[in-house]
Amino acid sequence: MEYQANQKLVTISEGEKKLYVLPYSSSIIRFSDSLISETPAVTMEPTPVAFTVQEDPEGLLISFESFSLLVLPDLKVRFSNKTGTLLEEIPYAFVSSEPTDHLAEKEGHQFLNGEHYSFFRAFNLSNEAFYGLGDHPGPLNRRGYQFVNWNTDDPHAHTENFPSLYKSSPFLLVHKPTASFGLFLNNPYKTLFNCGTDEKEWFIGATNGPTDFYLIYGPTPRDVVTGFSNLVGKFPLPARWTLGYGQSRWSYASEEAVRAVVKGYEEAKIPLSSIYLDIDYMDGYRVFTVSPKNFPHLKELVDELHKKGIKVVTILDPGVKVDPNYAVYTDGLRRGVYATLKGETYVNEVWPGDSVYPTFNEEKTRQWWGDLCKTLLDYGIDGLWCDMNEPASFKGPLPNDVVFGLEKHEKIHNLYGHYMAEATYDGILEATEKRPFVITRACFSGTNRYSTVWTGDNQSLYSHLRMAIPQQLSMGLSLMPFVGTDIGGFSGNCPSELMARWIELGSFSPLFRNHSDCACHPQEGYRYPKNIQDIYRKWVNFRYALTPYFYDLFYEETLDGLPALRPLFLDYDEERFLNENTEFMVGDFMLVAPVLEPGAQERTLLLPSCRWYSFDLKENLGPGMYAKSCPLGEALVYVKEGSIIPLYPEGFTRLDENPEELTLRLFPGKGKYIHYQDEGDGFGYKNGEYNLYEFTNDDGKFSFRLLHEGYKKYRSIRVISAFGETKILL
Repeated sequence: MEYQANQKLVTISEGEKKLYVLPYSSSIIRFSDSLISETPAVTMEPTPVAFTVQEDPEGLLISFESFSLLVLPDLKVRFSNKTGTLLEEIPYAFVSSEPTDHLAEKEGHQFLNGEHYSFFRAFNLSNEAFYGLGDHPGPLNRRGYQFVNWNTDDPHAHTENFPSLYKSSPFLLVHKPTASFGLFLNNPYKTLFNCGTDEKEWFIGATNGPTDFYLIYGPTPRDVVTGFSNLVGKFPLPARWTLGYGQSRWSYASEEAVRAVVKGYEEAKIPLSSIYLDIDYMDGYRVFTVSPKNFPHLKELVDELHKKGIKVVTILDPGVKVDPNYAVYTDGLRRGVYATLKGETYVNEVWPGDSVYPTFNEEKTRQWWGDLCKTLLDYGIDGLWCDMNEPASFKGPLPNDVVFGLEKHEKIHNLYGHYMAEATYDGILEATEKRPFVITRACFSGTNRYSTVWTGDNQSLYSHLRMAIPQQLSMGLSLMPFVGTDIGGFSGNCPSELMARWIELGSFSPLFRNHSDCACHPQEGYRYPKNIQDIYRKWVNFRYALTPYFYDLFYEETLDGLPALRPLFLDYDEERFLNENTEFMVGDFMLVAPVLEPGAQERTLLLPSCRWYSFDLKENLGPGMYAKSCPLGEALVYVKEGSIIPLYPEGFTRLDENPEELTLRLFPGKGKYIHYQDEGDGFGYKNGEYNLYEFTNDDGKFSFRLLHEGYKKYRSIRVISAFGETKILL
C-alpha cells in the first residue's frame, strides 16, 4: 500500500485500486475512487482541516480532532472515535452482483430486485439503528428493511414493502450507543440500501457510477443532520403565507369551481391561505397555457383572491405536448432542449398525449423553462407545483439509453425532479422580488435548496395516516424539511372520523394542504358534517395561531439545518425512542401524540426525561408512560418545562401581513427563546431588515431584549402564564 498526503488530500493506492480521502471539515470526510462529482447535491467546498497521517503496524492512520481513520492494506477503513472505540469498518468495495437464476424468479420473485449492482459496500451488523433515506414507507428505524433509490410514480396504496417512491435521498443516519454518524452516497444512479435484512450485515450498492461517499461524524444525531445540511445546503427562509392552510383537488376545472370552494370555506369560517390549480386550468393540458374556456379571466380571479388574502399555486408537468401549433413545443425543438433516443426526439405519453421531455440537466434548458415560468407569474400566480417529474410516463418507463443532453436517462432519472425544481425556483427568482414557492413530487438530496415536498399520492387509509409520521420525520432527517401529506388522502373517499384525525395531525405538518383526486368524493373541510367542520376549524385556527413558532423554526433551520418535525431520539438519548413512530417533536419544545387508530378514544403517551405541561396548562407530568383520554377532535400536545411558545392573536389569518401584537405562552420553569420577525416575504432580511428578540422565562417572570432591530416592531406583547396575563407595550 502506497500513499501521498498533503494538507488537503490523502491518496492511497493498492495495486490498481485508489482511495481518495478528502476532508471537507473537521467532521465531514469524503471517500472516493474518483474526485469527479456526478450529482449537483454537494455545495460545500472543502475547508482547511488539521489532521495527521502516520504509518501504523496495521496500515495508515489518519487522525482528526474527534475521530481517526485506519486504512488497512485492502483499503478497508476502520472508523473510530477519539476514545478509540470502533464505530464502523468501511470496506473499499465488494465484487459486483449478478442477477440470479433461481427457480423462484420464474414465479415472479426477485433477488436484489432483479438488478445488477456494479459495487457493494457491506458492513457487519451489530447494534445500529438506521434512519433517513428520504421518501420511503415503513417505520422510522430502517433496520431490517431494504430500499431502492429510484424515483417511482406508483398509484397503488403504498405499504412498507414498497422499495421505491417518488424521491431519492441516498443518506443514512447510523446511530449507535457510542456515537452517531451519517453516510451520504453521492451517486445519481439506482442505489440499494439494505439495512440488515439478514441480521448479519448491512450493505449499499449501485447499478453504476462512482463509489463516492461522504462520512459525517456526529457524535450526536443532531450533529449529523446539521453536518449533512452544511454539505448539501439548507432550505431557504420561506414566505410566511406558505405556512398557512392550502386547498387543492384534481381538479378545480373552472373559475366558478374555485370561487365555490373559497365561498365554502368563508361560510364555514375556516381560514384559507392558498388554493391550488391542477392540470385542468391548462388548455388541453399544455404546460404554460391557460384554458380560454374554463379560466378566461385568470388574472382577474387571482387579483380577487389576493384581496381575500388567498394565494394561487398552479401545477407544472414536464411533458410538453407534441403539437406543431403549440409555441412552447416548437420553440423547444428549435432550441434543442428535448431528450432524444437514437438521434431522434424521444416521445412518450402523459396527460396531453404524446409528449417530449425537457433536458433539465442542461443550463440552457433550465433558463428556457425559467423564462416560461414568467408567463404564469404575469397572471399573479404565487407558487408553482412540479408534478410527474420522476419522470412519469404512460407508455412504460423511459428506456435507460434515452439521452438528456449528453447524459443517459439511467444517470439523470433520479436527478430529473431536482433539476426541474431548480429551473422553476430560478425562474420565479428572476421574475419577482418575492421568495419563490415551489413544491415538487420528485427530488434528490439537495433539492431542499429550491423546493418544498409532499409525500405523493397517498390514500384515505388509517395505515397511511399512521405512515405519515415516520415518513415526514424521515424526510426531515434527509433534509426535506418543508414536507406534508395530502390531508385526508389523495385517493379514496375519506370518512369523517379519518378526516378529523388527519387534520389533527396535519396541522403540525410544515406543508399544510388538503388534496384529493377526481375519482373520490370532494373532501374540503367544509363539506363534512357540522361536528367534523368544528374539529376542522379548531385545528386550522390552532395552526394559524402557531405560525410564528413554525416561522421561527424555519429561521433556525437556515442556521442549523434541523427540521421543524423531529423524532424524539434526536433530542433524547433514550433507547425507548429509537423506534417511536407515533409521537414527534415540533422544534425543541413541543411534543405531539395524535390518535392514529379508528374508533380510538385514548392512547398511550410516552414522555422524555423532564417535566411536561399540557398546552392549556391544566396538567403537568414527569417522564414516563401514561394512558390518556383523547376523544375525537383532540390530540395530545405537551410543552417542555420552561418553554415559551409564540402565538398570533386569535382570528389573525392574513399571513402575508404582520399582526400588531404577539402572544407568548410561558410554561413553568426556566428557559429562553429566540423569536424572529420580518416582513414575511421578499429579501429585505438579507440586508438586516428583521428583528431578533430574546425572551426569558424565569418560572413565570418574563423579560426580553432585542438582539437585532431592523424592522417595525410589534406594538405590544401579551404574556400568558400560570399566574395570569400581562400586556407589554413596545
